[in-house]
Amino acid sequence: MTPNPQRDSDTLRNDSEDLRKVPQSSEAFRSVPNDAEARESYTLTVREVARMFEDAGVARTERSVTNWCRKDASGSSRLNCRYDHNERKYFITPESVERAIQEELGKLQSAGRQESESGARSTKEAKSDPEEVERLRQRVEELQISDRVKAQLLKQLGEERELLLDRIAQSSRLIGQLETKVELLEAPRKGVGDPAEGTDERTDTVGA
Repeated sequence: MTPNPQRDSDTLRNDSEDLRKVPQSSEAFRSVPNDAEARESYTLTVREVARMFEDAGVARTERSVTNWCRKDASGSSRLNCRYDHNERKYFITPESVERAIQEELGKLQSAGRQESESGARSTKEAKSDPEEVERLRQRVEELQISDRVKAQLLKQLGEERELLLDRIAQSSRLIGQLETKVELLEAPRKGVGDPAEGTDERTDTVGA
């Protein structure tokens, strides 16, 4: 069988092209994910995240943040985080924190709108019901009357208290005056007995 130089040359060329298509070891090494680079995105601690929520006006405790780091039954967590076993704490990505803050702000705004709509609806219903309006008006009048009665009662009690204090003061002065008179009346009576006793003693001495 006569060799075919052209076919052999084509075969060698194809083999060399296949060899060039094999990835080099350096390229394969660069395609492997670098764990250190992946961890660089987890920069926030639980405490820092809680402070960020507070600054945004939707304060959350550190316990809430920790719960958001834990995975649920489906294996997912609200915050993108990793647990460092050496430091025994979570580290979280800023992007997931910002997303969670926006979600909480949206919930807060939605709750505010619902509350405002509920209040406006209640006011509108009250205005559209004449009986309810009359009942509220009567209630306001009753409260106003009650306040006036209480004010008058307090005023009366205050006046009676002042009168009672005046009477007590007058009684105290009267008692003091009477005590002074009693002492003045008792003093002469004690003085009368003394000279008589002295006279008797002198008389007995002269007679002896």
